[in-house]
Amino acid sequence: MMKLSVMKNLVQTIDESWKSPVADKIADCWGADKGSTRYIRGSANFLFVFQREDERFILRFNEDSERKVEQIKAELFLLQLLKDKGLAVPEPVQSMNGQLVESVETDLGLYHASVFTIIKGTHPEFEALTDAEFTKWGETLGQLHQTLKECPETSDLNRPSWKDQLTFIRENLSPSETAAWLELDDLSQWAESLPVTNETYGLIHFDFELDNLLWNEDQVGIIDFDDSVYHWFVADIAFALRDMFENKLDLEHASFLSFMEGYRRMTDVDDKLIQELPQFTRMHKLYTFARLLRAVDLDEHQEHPDWLNGLIQKLQAKINAYRQGFVRVTN
Repeated sequence: MMKLSVMKNLVQTIDESWKSPVADKIADCWGADKGSTRYIRGSANFLFVFQREDERFILRFNEDSERKVEQIKAELFLLQLLKDKGLAVPEPVQSMNGQLVESVETDLGLYHASVFTIIKGTHPEFEALTDAEFTKWGETLGQLHQTLKECPETSDLNRPSWKDQLTFIRENLSPSETAAWLELDDLSQWAESLPVTNETYGLIHFDFELDNLLWNEDQVGIIDFDDSVYHWFVADIAFALRDMFENKLDLEHASFLSFMEGYRRMTDVDDKLIQELPQFTRMHKLYTFARLLRAVDLDEHQEHPDWLNGLIQKLQAKINAYRQGFVRVTN
């Protein structure tokens, strides 16, 4: 989630037809058809769609304080590598200047932008998944992890690690967040004790939920690698299935067994690390909490548009829910 102040500034430029002069200026770098750029959503990134001749593309951009160019380039290198290995991922598209990343100065500041091909497919609902679909989900993640294990090029990309995430948490926790600090100390010590080998640790997707998968018959496309991070591979399982582990870890749950059946078809997994799934879920919650604390940099105000005040209320409620959860964990 980007800072709400950054979101507000850009969204205020969007008209009733979902057009923005800022997005138009950025899309021009890729030769977008005049007047074709339309807003999709803003969360961690701003997403627009545009037309060029007979083809549609996704335009993604961020304000300079949110994402840095070198990390974006590393993500795009990863996508091209996975595409070349036969995985169904979006393909980065070169600008008219032959660049995969364009940095554009606008009236609102500097933005870094990329463009991607569109993968066709649908997002299934978690509650509606069959056992066979859970198996396919796990198989897709296992294929991704095995591909990453076999690519030495992914071992040293300019992407953050779990240690960088813990540093981010420290930088965004106020001294008053006592329970969160205790949680951070506990998880830091735990993570330092985990094995780091080529089979257990490497670059992961980080957000392999159904929202980032596009199902098209028997093929599953994977999108949104912008949070890819060096972590334990098992963490991707925990983060993907975290709704399933909300109350307790049940290694005999039918859906979990189906997921792991598919995963093990494609790659090996350390069974001892599977037992650590709840700790990985705790780490994800703490990191999300810190990201929300950073993002909510505006208070409710009568001069804000309704959508913004509503979003502030929603995110503050999530922050409080996480905060209460940390208190329960540390008691």
